[in-house]
Amino acid sequence: MRIVDVADPLAPQEVSSFVPEPVNGQPAPQTNDVNVDDRGLIHIVDRNAGYDIVKYEG
Repeated sequence: MRIVDVADPLAPQEVSSFVPEPVNGQPAPQTNDVNVDDRGLIHIVDRNAGYDIVKYEG
């Protein structure tokens, strides 16, 4: 997952990322769904590694 600031559409800036390393010889992460809840927590469903919850503090 990459977080991109598009405040200036002509000059988007990547401000954060979450790209976990493959686990125990598994293939690289393949994110299928990303949702942000009402608390600002980011829920990520990964095809190979399961489910992650992260919080953007930027």
